Amino acid sequence: MPKKAVPIAHARKVATPDEWVEHKPGSEPEQPAEPLVRVSVDLPKSLHTLIKIDCARHSKTIADAFREMAEQRWRPNQEAA
Repeated sequence: MPKKAVPIAHARKVATPDEWVEHKPGSEPEQPAEPLVRVSVDLPKSLHTLIKIDCARHSKTIADAFREMAEQRWRPNQEAA
């Protein structure tokens, strides 16, 4: 009796921590109220690691965390746009 070919399910791709934080499952990108600009900041690797860990624990992106901090610092008495 010949052997039967059994299909093997392909393993699904597991997101890296960076991919998960950038693309939270089930989240849809919001349309900004005004145009955005990109800001680049040089940080020590150890500080970047601490920020990334904290953001992952709170299920937010680094960009969202920095936007919240900037709003608190430079628009303390205004509602977020």
